[in-house]
Amino acid sequence: MKRILLIILVMGFQSCQEQKLSDFDLLMKETMEIHNEDMRRMGEMMQLKSEVKRAAQSATPSKLIELNRVLDELEMADQEMMKWMRNFAKVFPDGVMSHEGMDSEEMSHGAMDSSGQPHPHKEMINHGSNHQKSNLQKLKDERIKMDSMSHIFNSSLDKAKRMLNRGS
Repeated sequence: MKRILLIILVMGFQSCQEQKLSDFDLLMKETMEIHNEDMRRMGEMMQLKSEVKRAAQSATPSKLIELNRVLDELEMADQEMMKWMRNFAKVFPDGVMSHEGMDSEEMSHGAMDSSGQPHPHKEMINHGSNHQKSNLQKLKDERIKMDSMSHIFNSSLDKAKRMLNRGS
């Protein structure tokens, strides 16, 4: 009876651990989808910067102030994106979803990477939920930063479009 109870407890613990990894994977996927969507719009941002600069060449002094403000916002959005990516790479240096494709046995026993070294997430997986929560919390923090950066990014694109349409 004790043996059965022990087996049930171990299986329950593994299930909780796998759920936490799934939460991490889901949040990582959502965060990267937002990032990728904004990155797809970088070409649009560069085009808008060029158009705003062209419009500024023939603008009245009052319009020039507005165009320069919009250009500054576009530049800031670009810089915020680059800053977020650099910081994200520092927080998660092993890359996105490094443990993707690992089965539950590999997760619980610690897989080796292609060079035979311990898998980068072995420590996170094997050393209890505190470290895992720490990584999940770090990702939650990065998601908040991504949401803020994405708002700045998209807002600056919208303002530039409105400014250029008003100037036409």
